[in-house]
Amino acid sequence: MTRRLLGSYLTITAFVLLILEIPLGITFQRSEKAQVVASLERSARVLGSFSEDALDARTHQTTAAKKKAALEALGRLTSQVQKVSTSLDVGVLVVDPRAQFVIASHPQAVEGKDYSKQAEIAKTLDLAHPGHRKNPVSTDVQRYSNDLKQEILYVVVPVVSGSQLLGAVRLGYAVDRLHNRIRSNWLSLGLLAFVVLGAVGIVGSVLARSVTRPVRSLEDAVTALAGGDLTARAPTRAGPPEVRTLAAEFNDMARRLGELIRAQRTFVADASHELRTPLTALRLRLENLEFASPEELPGDIEVLSNEISRLARLVEGLLALARADGQRPEREIIDVDEEVRQRAAAWEAFADEQAVRIETGPPSGARATAVKGALAQVLDNYLANALEVSPPDATIKMRVERGAEQITVHVVDHGPGLPDVERDRAFDRFWRASNSTPGRGSGLGLAIVRQLAEASGGNARLDAADTGGVDATVTLPVA
Repeated sequence: MTRRLLGSYLTITAFVLLILEIPLGITFQRSEKAQVVASLERSARVLGSFSEDALDARTHQTTAAKKKAALEALGRLTSQVQKVSTSLDVGVLVVDPRAQFVIASHPQAVEGKDYSKQAEIAKTLDLAHPGHRKNPVSTDVQRYSNDLKQEILYVVVPVVSGSQLLGAVRLGYAVDRLHNRIRSNWLSLGLLAFVVLGAVGIVGSVLARSVTRPVRSLEDAVTALAGGDLTARAPTRAGPPEVRTLAAEFNDMARRLGELIRAQRTFVADASHELRTPLTALRLRLENLEFASPEELPGDIEVLSNEISRLARLVEGLLALARADGQRPEREIIDVDEEVRQRAAAWEAFADEQAVRIETGPPSGARATAVKGALAQVLDNYLANALEVSPPDATIKMRVERGAEQITVHVVDHGPGLPDVERDRAFDRFWRASNSTPGRGSGLGLAIVRQLAEASGGNARLDAADTGGVDATVTLPVA
């Protein structure tokens, strides 16, 4: 994945560099040639201004004085031609109006040589007719030179004085030098592209690793979890937000899976332990029926019926607890006062049989979030336990306390109460109080209460009540 990300970064960067640097290189190439032509043209016009006296004297040398002046002007021109040729590293040629050699920077040129057949000179002299003399036209031509055996860029400027064409100045620039400059520009652009790609490669590698490292860690955690390591977790503080969110979801899934597997193992162990006793008792009772007298049969059958009822309650409790362990249902908003009123009304008839009253406090207007049916099942367990331990003429009080973030429901009885140690263990599976009636209950009711309360985002506990009994509470988050 790191290589794919890095390849993507480099591909995008290379594409951007191509669409930017190719037009830029072409622009540099054209600009270089235009600059060379412009520089040669400026130098040729400067030489043209120096050439006017020499060419004019050469044309009108009738007296000795004029011949002397022509020689002096020619000497000055020769000096200037050598200076320009040396400074610009160009070939210089000056011709008269008939394209005859006047002076040149290269030794191959000879006096009287005719240059009229060379296209750039012929074109320049042809264009320097009276209609163009106020604005002499320069010419640039690139061609192969038979004398120099290489490609040359020529720039020719006519020399005009007033209305008279005196000749032309030609500067020749080796195209190889121009190509070298253009090639240097392309190499500079290529080097820039290489540096940019290198920088993108380094930065992209760091970025790609910062993305793929947490992904690899997540992959390792998934592999470990699949191999049976329920403690495997992925780091949630590294990588982009999407990866951190995915890691958090995976950790939550791994935690829930671990809880489910631990609950399953606990359920199997508890069920095996708790079912063994009633099943053994049933087997022994059934075996003893073979030797029982007719008078003993009704009593034995009643005992068997009680054991079967106890076994049925135990199985139902185990199944309910297994469902509470395995579920993670959606929560809903409930009216706490209404739930308390309905459960008090449902248990009122049973409470009347035992001469026990159930009182509910004033409405609190509390609304909480909880798993559907959870609060009703919790209150049913609390009321069943309270009615079991309450003496006649006692009162079970139910009240709702509304806090800023939590809603607490109290179920207070007037029973004998529980010691601190037993209250702490009351929510353990299959635990029974020391003063409980033997054979009654499965020891799973409060374990189910705790599971439902925690699934609803709250908790359940038992406290000592002022009445001497137990204050059973369940806390739920405010809606």
